[in-house]
Amino acid sequence: VFILRSTQQIQTNILLYFVSLLERCGDVEPNPGPMDENSLSDFLQRMEKNMQGQIKQQAGRCGDKLKNCRIRERGGQSGRNNLKFIGIRESAKQNYTACAQTIVDVLNQHSTRRTWTIDDVERAHRVGPRKGNSQQPRPLIVRFSRWPDKMAVVQGADLKQNLKDSGIKVAADLTKRQRAEIEPSACRGQTHPPGRARPQGAARPAPIPRRRGRARCGGPAAAGGDVGKQPQQRRQR
Repeated sequence: VFILRSTQQIQTNILLYFVSLLERCGDVEPNPGPMDENSLSDFLQRMEKNMQGQIKQQAGRCGDKLKNCRIRERGGQSGRNNLKFIGIRESAKQNYTACAQTIVDVLNQHSTRRTWTIDDVERAHRVGPRKGNSQQPRPLIVRFSRWPDKMAVVQGADLKQNLKDSGIKVAADLTKRQRAEIEPSACRGQTHPPGRARPQGAARPAPIPRRRGRARCGGPAAAGGDVGKQPQQRRQR
């Protein structure tokens, strides 16, 4: 679709160029025509070079976009069976085997419908370096061997609730680009994500204007008339 639009844009530019040439020529009698065979040949060569340059430029842009799309697709496929576990205690030994055994033990401890084995986990590792003597554990990225194994955690209401009660959160393993695309839609039009402090210098949302209603007795609103005097007028009548 992008290549088709680019070709249509090139054709439009060529048409506009010919229109500008016709406007320059003016009437036939005072200006019988500026081109002979040599000048016409030169003109066609210049137009051909111009078109080739624009086509190469558009093809380069299409190639870059295609590469980015492939990279994003591969990144999404590589993390298809991944989940991020936050809040699992971290031991001193943190190699792939130890991390895989840790997540299997945690799932078996909180699961009531199935028994998890080491074969259900293809790979597990911690994210980021340790922060000195901090007691906060690092997130644990787990790649399950099969897609149904991942969905058993995502769709298991009792398992997720048991993990949540023990202080363990389960989240999707998203890239930075995916998080940037999801966060604005999750905020529902807010200027900053919910639960976070508003960034310094960010504009506050505009207040909702209040509609002025009418008095119950059918008289003017408080801004247009004196509603408080109406009971006295009725008593006088």
